[in-house]
Amino acid sequence: MLEANLECSLHLLVSAKTTIREESMKRTGAMILGLLILTGCSKDLAVTEVSMDQASKGVREFVQEVEGQGGAHLYEVGGKKEAYLFLTSGVVNMGEEASHFSNVKTESHGDTVTISFSREWTEDYWNDNLQYHSLYRITFDQDYDVIELYENESPSSFTVVGGE
Repeated sequence: MLEANLECSLHLLVSAKTTIREESMKRTGAMILGLLILTGCSKDLAVTEVSMDQASKGVREFVQEVEGQGGAHLYEVGGKKEAYLFLTSGVVNMGEEASHFSNVKTESHGDTVTISFSREWTEDYWNDNLQYHSLYRITFDQDYDVIELYENESPSSFTVVGGE
């Protein structure tokens, strides 16, 4: 009888361990699946500074065409929800001030996306901390009808717009 109770208790203990392990695995699997769904499906409006070698051939060719013209240049990538913003001082002669850029941000309001940045001027051509040429990838979370540009909190316009 003692042997039967011991065997029954052992069987219940093994069953309980198996059930706990299965439940733990199910919860872990559900959490991993949830994270994959959330990260795979959440495409937020975002702006990220990128290097030229991270850009496609079309973007690099566009930048080469416009880099001598100072200003804000937009390259829209066809078939994707992304664009590239190239900010450049252009060609600066000695004695002239060069512009540098910072604080690039994006916001959305309904069917309008707003791109804003700060631009300052300097004669300090050799300051490695200043960005005289910058390339940004803008990832859209939806299709937008209007893209607005703000420079130093004032409405502005793109110098050149291109795309695929």
